[in-house]
Amino acid sequence: MAGAARAERGDADCMTIDKRFHFIPAANLLITIPPTNDRLVLRRLDLDRAIASSEKPLLLVTSPSELSARPRQDLVHQVQTRSSRGAVRFELATGPPGLTVSPDGTLNWRVPLAPENKAYEAVLTISDPSGRQIFHTIRIKVE
Repeated sequence: MAGAARAERGDADCMTIDKRFHFIPAANLLITIPPTNDRLVLRRLDLDRAIASSEKPLLLVTSPSELSARPRQDLVHQVQTRSSRGAVRFELATGPPGLTVSPDGTLNWRVPLAPENKAYEAVLTISDPSGRQIFHTIRIKVE
């Protein structure tokens, strides 16, 4: 593999950490790519059970942070989260004009016919009853 050969030569690795870890919630599967870039490491991870057994309050987002949209179409996306303390609340901190998020985490945006940009960012504030609060950035690519 090209990545393995590059690692053997000592070349700098261009793969960032966010590309090395992939979680597939529906399959309870964590996929990692080691620094040698020569294989995929698959691990079972029952995230719901791990969160339920945690003594610390946990709040995390499991849905993708990159979305695609087309001009003049409605973008509807349900943000998926996991919380050890119950119901989660969503608020839009910033985003393109017209984009909204419901309290249950549903994003809605009527993409403009002639968008000014090819990519947009939305930042959500997500909180749970324990008082934990996180920010989640979503990048929207208009194709």
